[in-house]
Amino acid sequence: MKFVGGYPNEWCIFIDDLTDDEKFWITSENGDIIDIDREIAKLK
Repeated sequence: MKFVGGYPNEWCIFIDDLTDDEKFWITSENGDIIDIDREIAKLK
């Protein structure tokens, strides 16, 4: 994580910094695994 704000609790996880294994564990609010690479490709 990288500090991104003015307050001590403002941190951000950048997708590009994650390994493929870490990306695999990104889930939706209901616990479904999200294919983050496919979702990013949709935005381009």
